[in-house]
Amino acid sequence: MERRSRLTNLEVFVVRAAHLTEEQRGHVRELQSQCFAEVPYDQLMEDFVAQSVAKVLAYHEGQPVGCVSVFRRSIEHAGRSIVLGGCGGTCTRADLRGRGVGTTVCLAAMDVLRQEGCDAAFLAVGETSGTAAFYERLGFVLLGKPFTFVNARGVTKTPSSDDVGMLAPVCAREVFELVMAGGEPLHLGPEKGYW
Repeated sequence: MERRSRLTNLEVFVVRAAHLTEEQRGHVRELQSQCFAEVPYDQLMEDFVAQSVAKVLAYHEGQPVGCVSVFRRSIEHAGRSIVLGGCGGTCTRADLRGRGVGTTVCLAAMDVLRQEGCDAAFLAVGETSGTAAFYERLGFVLLGKPFTFVNARGVTKTPSSDDVGMLAPVCAREVFELVMAGGEPLHLGPEKGYW
């Protein structure tokens, strides 16, 4: 097995969603098209409509090599108000995977979530995709129960059987433990979409 060294000299930028330039939007679209080509367009339009608060962009030698979207919303769970953050759509340019780009952008995203005062961070992964192990190294654990969300049409849905939720503590370990210990599904609404 070939061992690839970590990529050095990464430039990482956190850009508030409202301040993304058209060029940066193009970089995000380019990276996402490489990473999520298998996701049907209609699913993107119905389910992945959550609005990010920021994007983390990584560049190497002036070229876009990685990105992740940062999310924040308030939800109710087990009778408690929770500030739920998350990172989703982690992308690394195909020829640079396994060199620390994804880890770098996700760690920067977690810093943003701490600054935003998020109690915990949520994300969804395909159970058979193998990405859960990557996020476990960043402190996420499998939720172990269903999650639900509201799609673009206002319908409450449970994702496909291959999608599983993961959760990590950010600013409130007790909130993380409350969500993990309870038996009820984690509902990401009332805002639309999931990540």
